[in-house]
Formats: sequence, structure tokens, C-alpha cells
Amino acid sequence: MPVCFQLYPRGSSEPRRLQEVDDELRVHFNEPPDPDHWLGLWYDSIGLRLALGKNFAQIREEFQSYLPPDPTAVERIPEHALYEGLLRILNYLDDHYTVNAWRSVR
Repeated sequence: MPVCFQLYPRGSSEPRRLQEVDDELRVHFNEPPDPDHWLGLWYDSIGLRLALGKNFAQIREEFQSYLPPDPTAVERIPEHALYEGLLRILNYLDDHYTVNAWRSVR
């Protein structure tokens, strides 16, 4: 049973192609185009959670739980930078898109 999601620009009734969303994210965050990889792995992390029915707030709470409460008190590890980047992408998506998620049953 596949899980799926679409992103709709706020105020639009037409979904945006996910590759176009990625291109938009790259422009916003001043990152070069990459036809082979999603920026910051957003599709594999944020997209999966959206497809599973989580909303932006739930994903934000989960990702923030992976960060130390006081970043100056602990040694930084690579995962901290990953989740900080994902949170920036998540916030952008939340500001600009709404989500439609569903499960495909045959």
C-alpha cells in the first residue's frame, strides 16, 4: 500500500511537481541545481513523513527533538547540521505550501 503526498502552493488548487519544489528550494537557499539529489534529503525525510500523514508541526517537533536544547553546551555532531538544514527547509515548505497525503489501496 503506497503512501503518497502532494504539495500545493498556498492559495492554489493545483499541486506543484516535486522537482519544481526542489528547484524553488535551491533558488531560495542559494544552492546549485542537482538533477540527481533532493536538497538536504528533504524528499526522503520530510516527504516521507508527510506521506505518512504527519503535518509540518509534528515533523518540526520531531526534528527539534534531535537537536540539543542548548547547542553551546554540547559538542556538535554532523546530525545536528542535517536537522538544522531540514528545519529550514521544513519552515520554508510550511510557509509556502499545503499538503495532500493519501494511501493508495488496491
